[in-house]
Amino acid sequence: MKTRFKSIVSMIFALVILSACSLSDLVDVDKPQVGSDIDHDYLDTRNGAMSILYSALASLQGGINKTSLQVGVLTDELTARPENSSDNIYFGTSNNDPRVEYEISFDLKGIIFHGYSEIQATRARAGYARYFLRRQADSSLNYAISASYSYEGYSIVILAENLCSGVPLSEAPYGQDAIYGRALPTDSLFKLAIVKFDSALSIEHDSSRFKTLAKVGKARALIGLGRYSDAALAVADVQQGDTYNLEYIQTVTPGATLPEPADAFWTTTVTNAVRSHNTGHELINNEGTNGLVWYTSAVIYDPRLPVSATGLVIRQNKFPNGTVSLKFASWIEAKMIEAEHLLNINDPNWVEPLNLARRTVDLQDLVSPSNTAEKVDLLFRERALWFYGHGTRLSDMRRLVRQYKRNINSVFPVGGYTRSLTVYSYGDAVVFIPDSREFSNNYNYSGCIHREP
Repeated sequence: MKTRFKSIVSMIFALVILSACSLSDLVDVDKPQVGSDIDHDYLDTRNGAMSILYSALASLQGGINKTSLQVGVLTDELTARPENSSDNIYFGTSNNDPRVEYEISFDLKGIIFHGYSEIQATRARAGYARYFLRRQADSSLNYAISASYSYEGYSIVILAENLCSGVPLSEAPYGQDAIYGRALPTDSLFKLAIVKFDSALSIEHDSSRFKTLAKVGKARALIGLGRYSDAALAVADVQQGDTYNLEYIQTVTPGATLPEPADAFWTTTVTNAVRSHNTGHELINNEGTNGLVWYTSAVIYDPRLPVSATGLVIRQNKFPNGTVSLKFASWIEAKMIEAEHLLNINDPNWVEPLNLARRTVDLQDLVSPSNTAEKVDLLFRERALWFYGHGTRLSDMRRLVRQYKRNINSVFPVGGYTRSLTVYSYGDAVVFIPDSREFSNNYNYSGCIHREP
């Protein structure tokens, strides 16, 4: 068992460094390849350490890619339309539209989180990068050390937001034996992420991008814990224009570095030569009778989520092709967090942060409803439109149940399901589970603690 686990560790963490690179920013770092031949002497250089950090960023980008698609399908952001009458909705892939769990190995049942290995690899690679960055004893690399903590923090936040309570965080310290992780409750993951972001913020450097990344990440973990006041404080000095983007392109030529190739969710052109995850995906209002109303028509829609019609099918057009500059951490998110804090302390001006954000896209100001439930609905609708396709919708829906005490069936799609020849109603899955390799290789892990929101 131990040998098998260590082989997985080697597969995820091993790097072959291709060449030296410019280190003015992470976007200039040559992309390393995963392999078994490691030039340890090269890793212990400025270029080598930065290459490992790049690999952590690449893993994070890949994980976000997969998360955005799978979260979109499981929630009300996307639905799956069969291409023809004989085309059944298939399971075991990213198409888990009806929230029905399926059988996997080891007598387990659930919906596997497809970005799991990339997100876990982000943690490990960020830790390795930090080890070698610190060994350089170069203060000009402080921003990179801060980034390593933030990448690690975000990887933990993403696991906490999307997976069941009970996710293991195994460790493989450089040059030491692997430490097998045990199931950690969701709250423990958020708290650990906050420690990582605090570490990122404690390091002095001049990069506003990486400061924004850490501040917003910390606030995101805090709202996961329902600590709205602390979250608002964490992003209080984030300014308009402050942003940290993840860059993707539609196609990648051999040997390309940044940006990463975009997932099919962000591409409206569908190629049927190979079955695409995007085949049959569409955007509908009131999915399962209680999903959001996303648009009025194919020509009347919110500017934050443009749509287009292909025959009778409405598709999102926020990402018109695979070239995406995803606002991963931004002033907009800070304003949403501030509004949630003000709402929870009954401040009558709670909508003002929402309106500040709306004015950036020439939307009319909102007027606060008098009913508390309607205020919450309004806040989460604003979040849904701003962050559509960012992979955060499941976290928001879970928080509506966990923190705002909404009934699951009033939040998640329910009722009859007409898109499958074999599945006739929505299931009850509201979280993902770890990759099956976690069960087969980690002898300290026996599964989720629970699968409630």
